[in-house]
Amino acid sequence: AEKAAKEEEKLLKAQEKESKKADKEAKSAGPKKNVSSYFHFQGARRAALKEAHPELGVAELARLMGEEWKAMSDEDKAPYERSAAEDKERYRAECLAAGIEVKEPKRKKEAAGGADGVAEPKPKKAKEAKEAASEVAAAKPAVFFYKKSQRSAIAEA
Repeated sequence: AEKAAKEEEKLLKAQEKESKKADKEAKSAGPKKNVSSYFHFQGARRAALKEAHPELGVAELARLMGEEWKAMSDEDKAPYERSAAEDKERYRAECLAAGIEVKEPKRKKEAAGGADGVAEPKPKKAKEAKEAASEVAAAKPAVFFYKKSQRSAIAEA
């Protein structure tokens, strides 16, 4: 009976592995995702920076490219933004041809500032609220806990 259970478990694991492999292959066969204008800029600029600064590592090159990107004007960024828009259209066309639904990225809501322009703080998440409550409970003097646990003994005396 144990051998049959083990063989069945092995069979289930093999089937699960095959289904994961098939999902991975199906996903890789799909259209390549579009990239942002900054990534187009990086692709164009990385080789020149690497040649000019061969001693720099990946992180330092990324920092330099980020500084350059921030310092660029909108006119200088325009060619990269155009290529990003073209890449986005290519991705949409490939998705439609493959019958895949294109999901639009969620946009962050703009902060609704008050009269003074300062946004109101977000409400605490459940976990943060629970942690805050436990900190308050931990801050109570031990005598409160003693009284609760010893109430019946005190009442009898």
